[in-house]
Order: sequence, then structure tokens, then C-alpha cells
Amino acid sequence: MISVSQDFKDALKSSARQLDAYYVVDGQTYHPITFTVDRKVYSSDTETFIGSFIGASGSIKVQAIDAVNLEDKWFTLFGGIQVAGAMQYVQLGEFKVYEKSDAQEYNFADKRILFNVKAAVDEIAYPTTPLKLAQWCCSKVGVPLANASFPNCDLNIPKAISYGSAATYADIIQAIAQASCSFAVIDGAGKLSFRWFEDVENFTLDVENLSQSWPVTAESFGPINSVVLSREPLNDYIDITDKESIAANGLTELKIANNPILDIDRHTSKIAIFNLINGFTYVPVTVSTQGMMILEAGDIVPLQLKDGTYVDLYVLDHTLTYRGSMLSDFETPAMSKTQIDYQKSESVRQTIKNTEAIVDKQDQKISLITEKLNSTVDTLKNSISVSLSTNYVANQSYEQATKKYAPDYTLTPLKIMATVMDSLMQSSVAATITWTRKVQDSDKWTALTTGESVSGNTLTISHNLAKTTQYRAVASVKVGATQYTAEKTITINVNILEDTTIKGDVCKIEASSYCFTEMKEQVESEDEEGNITTETVSVYNPGNITLTPKFFNCNFDCWQYSADLGTNFTVIEPTDEPYQFEEDDPSAGDENIVRVKVNDAYLEGVHFNKKKRILTVYYDADCFDEARAVVFKLKSDVDGGSDTVTLTLDGDHETQYGNLSDALDALKESYTSIIQELDGLEGTITTRIEQSDAIYTDMFEDVQKQISEIIQTASDITETFTSVKEWVDENGSDLEQISAYIRRSSAGIEVGEVDAAVKTLMGTSYFAILLNDSIAMKLEKDLLTIKKVLAQSGLQLGKNIFTANSVGFRITWGG
Repeated sequence: MISVSQDFKDALKSSARQLDAYYVVDGQTYHPITFTVDRKVYSSDTETFIGSFIGASGSIKVQAIDAVNLEDKWFTLFGGIQVAGAMQYVQLGEFKVYEKSDAQEYNFADKRILFNVKAAVDEIAYPTTPLKLAQWCCSKVGVPLANASFPNCDLNIPKAISYGSAATYADIIQAIAQASCSFAVIDGAGKLSFRWFEDVENFTLDVENLSQSWPVTAESFGPINSVVLSREPLNDYIDITDKESIAANGLTELKIANNPILDIDRHTSKIAIFNLINGFTYVPVTVSTQGMMILEAGDIVPLQLKDGTYVDLYVLDHTLTYRGSMLSDFETPAMSKTQIDYQKSESVRQTIKNTEAIVDKQDQKISLITEKLNSTVDTLKNSISVSLSTNYVANQSYEQATKKYAPDYTLTPLKIMATVMDSLMQSSVAATITWTRKVQDSDKWTALTTGESVSGNTLTISHNLAKTTQYRAVASVKVGATQYTAEKTITINVNILEDTTIKGDVCKIEASSYCFTEMKEQVESEDEEGNITTETVSVYNPGNITLTPKFFNCNFDCWQYSADLGTNFTVIEPTDEPYQFEEDDPSAGDENIVRVKVNDAYLEGVHFNKKKRILTVYYDADCFDEARAVVFKLKSDVDGGSDTVTLTLDGDHETQYGNLSDALDALKESYTSIIQELDGLEGTITTRIEQSDAIYTDMFEDVQKQISEIIQTASDITETFTSVKEWVDENGSDLEQISAYIRRSSAGIEVGEVDAAVKTLMGTSYFAILLNDSIAMKLEKDLLTIKKVLAQSGLQLGKNIFTANSVGFRITWGG
């Protein structure tokens, strides 16, 4: 566990958490929109965690307004939480960006990547020890070593040993991790650490900290009661066992094969491993909790189950996700294999070298084994494969001559990335890539043209294609005297936009954030007499949110907003009047940024960039006067081309949904009351309202259920509205059907088909029948107003009855 105060731990477990995150790059500090850090210890290749050395990786989305470029940069990431009124932060890692996946999104990896280079093994000074060897590797790659002690750290390595052909520094670290019965990780401080499991102090994960559902457990693994150190394929092994445990629990064996460090003195090295792992057992668990940023690989944390009991969670794989809130996903898989082979995937030929070096005295027998294995290697000869992938180009241009849209690679270049894999070792390898191209209707592969460049394994196309073009990547890898080649082609079809209907997002909103988070600050002021007073004021972070439109096969139409969770949208109309900025605002003086109006009135706190179509919303915008959650819609010029995003003023989702629930209750009560008042009337009015009420009631119950589920499970307002949006998306057809019969207008709730001549209107204090959108009948309190009445047989006013006859009507007075 990252070292923090008990107050920090308690704040993490609180149900009301104020979280933050920032990253530092080139000495500058910025706040991300989202990030994910995925730390794994369990290796799916070896199906164990002992001896693993897996780097952390993830993605980060930066705010467009920061105008920061993280490509090929190192940055340091921090997570924070409010403790006793002040934010406190912990370092989550030092990461290198290796890929830009979207406009403001990047993929990164930790310092494990620095160990992937070929080790200068000839420089190792012997005799040495595993500890000195680890220190030497760390010094070569520039990564500090966190711990100076671990099992077998002082074993004597008297002379040079083999770590495999073309061994990397990572290969040596893995050999040390196996020999010490540990797993190697890069910790949050950016240091290499050899770890085993350890209990955390004064920290548990209780039912209140669960995020989505109850923990899922499996049958416990272990206990391990036997350690075997072997040399394969000779079946040459020594072991150490706990006979009593085997008799009581059955045999669970840990077998480490062909480790070059342990093979030096297996009789000595087995003792430290057995002392550490004898009796080791754990329960495999999968669980999602509030974001626990301080938990690290190797932590043992008590976790509460559905029945109220606790089980020890052994932290192996931990994914931390931040998007204003934090979520932790933990997975502790069971070891499905108890044999650990050093560099099993790296080479069969290495096993042969170990065999020859260790059993050289048994000439005849060993030579036959060696000959057989060499034959197998010749049959398995390495092969390589190439895969190609591209980035997503959202920018597009409209060609007037051809009347079609096409991706604009001059604005956002198209990148084709080649990945070369060693088919035998199932790992990526460095290769020489040769690129060629072939245009539509041509049979000839030619060299790249102007506007096409290669860097590493990536082909960048920064010009627009006139015709559909194929690109071919030929990869070449030389091992000794053998040359391996493979190729792959990809077709960039420029006709797809005019021949095919694009499915998916034709327009998309990229929001710099989703929630204005309220923060309390103490502000001191001094009066004329020198008296100082302190006042608590509310400030919001961030100060504004930018909504950036992205288009594909369409153009910008308009922005709209809704203060009733998307029931009704109002068009936001740009004006020609410049927006008035504060003097220190960096956007001041930009003539493209203008004020906006809705319904001929200025919408203060919102401005529009006429050139970039960007909408910027401030925390004190007028739209938040109506609701603390406002939905903004981006509309394009094609049918169905729209996207929405919900901005919220704070994280008080339970209050907001409580208000929504109360409003729905009041609406239903009013609706039911009106139907009861009309119960005496006969004909289509009551029938239509009752039909509408049945639809409404079903809708109301679904909304109530959804609200209840959201309040119980969502950890913050962002997740809340995401859930609502997903529900709306899933039930879109039902909503469209309902909106065709029930709509909310400025006057009240209209019931009836949109284009029907006759509709009903329920206002706040009256009920009416509409004829061609004009009031034909109105019921207000106990007064019914109607222009004309046709009574076919009779009419009663109080106790006086008018009865129609052949010549007129007869009046019966007093009933």
C-alpha cells in the first residue's frame, strides 16, 4: 500500500468523496478528463504470478483547452482526495506515451518498457549475487531499485550464466523474480520492486465501498506444500515437502524449471523459497469498488462478502479508472499451473544449451537427446506475421465538384501502424518495414508518393487520396544467417462515403469535462479598521467546459440544450456580438467568439466559436438556473445525426434524483386527479386519456425503478447520467412512441397525436380540449367554458331539465 495517513485511508472509504487528479509534463501541471491505469501481476502466458514482470499501461484523455501534446513524452500522474478540507495527493506512476489514439487521448506504459533492450551481459562482473545483478540492471536502464532485500538475494553466482539468446534486462529481472519467489513491478514512485504478499494496516473493504455488485469468489487455491527445482527435459529435480500438509490437504506443488540462478545451488536456494511459500493459499476474487488508488500489487485487504463475513483479497490485477470519480476493478485469478519455466516461450534451443552444460559427462545419452531436440527446432523454425491498423480520422471535407464527403488527411493525417509478431514466441519483434502502394485499376506496386512518410513502423499519409489505394507492408527480420519475411496489405477506400451508409457516430461531442464540482474555500477580507473576517465561499472546478463538435460524413447544423433531461430542446442561436471576457481570460479579443441567444433572450455564461463551432459553458450559466443537470445536443445536417452530453453543476445526484422523483409523483397525482374529474364525461376524451395514462404509468414505473437503481449503485453524477443515457438509448423507440401521444409544452402537457386536430391540454390550473391548437373547451376549478354545445335529446342545468321535442324543447322546473 502506498504510504498515507489514516485520515487519507478513512477519506477513501467515505461515501462522500471529493476527488481530483493531475499530471505533470515538461514541468507544467494539467488536469485530465479521464484516465485508466491497468496494473497486472498475473501472467496469462505462464498462468502464474511468481516470477512475472509485467508493466502497467493505460490511457489518458486531456482537456482540449490545455493544448498539450503528450506524444512521445514522459509524464507523472497523481490522484488526490479531500482530507480534512484540503486536497492530498499520491503519485500513481511515471509513464511514457507510446501512441496517440484520438484527438485528446493517449496510450501509455510505465518504466517496464526501459527493460526491453538487449542486456550488455558481457559487462556483468562475477562473482555476483541476485541483488547486485538487479542493481546492475537498474543502473543500466536508469530505474531505481526499491528494495535491498528479498529471498535468495545473497546467493553466490560465481561465474557467467546464460539468460538466453539476445537476453534483455527484463529477462534477467524475471530470472531474479523466479529465484526469489516474488513478482517484479514498477511502483507508483517509478522504482523497480520485488514483492510478495503482505497485510495492510487499518484498512478494509466493506459493503459500503462496493461499486456495482457483490464480490465473486472461487474455490481456494492451495495450500502449497511442495517445492520442486527441476532441469527439463531430463526430469532431473530436487524437492522439499511438508508431508503433514500433503496428508491433510493433498499435494499442491510449485515447480520451477531451468532457472539459471537456482540451478547453481538448488539444495541451498530451495530453502528460502520453501520457507516463504509453504502453506500459501488464497481465495480467487473478482470485485469492483470505489477507486482505491493507494492499493498496490501484493497487498492483502480484508473484503466483506454478501453474508457479512470477510475474505482476504490478494491484490494481483488492479485497474483504476478516473472520470471525475474513481473506480477500482480487482481480479485475483487462481494459478492454473504450478510449473514455472524460465523463458519457456523464448526458445527450445536455450533448453538444449542448459542440458549440454549441466550433463556433459553423459556423452552418449545426452548427445542423442540434443540431436533429437535440434531436429525439433529445425522443424519449428521461427515465422513472423504482420498486422496493420489505422487511426480514426474525424475531420472531413466536402468536395463541391463530386458532391461527396471525404476524410481530410491534411487536417488529421491517416496513420497505418504495422505490428510484427514472432509466431513461435508470440511476442512482437523489431523488423525492417518496406512500404509500397498501388492505386485503383493498377496492377503495379510503386514507391510512396509526396505526402506519405515513414517513421519506425508507422506510415503517415498527410494528403487526400484521389482514388482508392492499397498499401503493402513487407516486414523483414534476420536471425543469424536466416531471413524471415511476411507481408500485409490494407485498402483505403475513398468511395466508401458515397457508396455506403456510415453506421455509428456521424457526429460526436468531445467534452473537456462533465461536471462542475463545488469546492468550499476560505476567503479572508479586511475592513477599513483592519479587522479581518473569514468567509466560506463556493467555487467550481473547472471554471468552464468546452464542447467540441466532431463530424464524419455530415456538417454542423446547430447546438441545442434541455433543462428537463432531454424532454424538450431549445435551439442556441449565435449572435454577431463579441463575448465579453474577463481581462485575464486567454480567449479575450478573439472576434470569432460571440454571445448566444435562446428564444430571443441572451443566454449568459455560454459562448460560441463561429470558426470552430465550439460551445463553451461556464458554471454560472443561465441554463443552470432552471436545473443543475443540463443536456446539450449537437445536431448535424443529416437525419439522425446528433449527439448529446449532460453537464452537471455538482455531484449531488441523490438530491437531484430525489427532486426528479418528487416531480414525477406530483405529475402523476395531478394527472390522476384530472381523470377522476372527467370520469363523468363519456366518449373519446376519457378513453384517450386513460389509454395515455396506461402508457404514462408504465413509463413512470420504469423511470422510478431506474432512479432507484442509479441512486443505489452510482458513485457519482457522471455515472448516474451515463446510466440514464444508456437506458434512454435502449428504450429510444418507446420514448418516440410516447412522445407521439404525450408532449410537454409551455402551456402544460398535451395528449393526442402530434398532427391530430383534437388534443387535450393539462395546464397547471385547468384542463382544456384543443381544436386545431386553439382552446375549444376549458375546465378551470368548477367552471366549464365552451363555445358551442350540441345536446341531441336534453340538457340539465341544476334541477332544471331542457328536453328536446319535434317542435322545440320542454322545460321541467325544479327537477
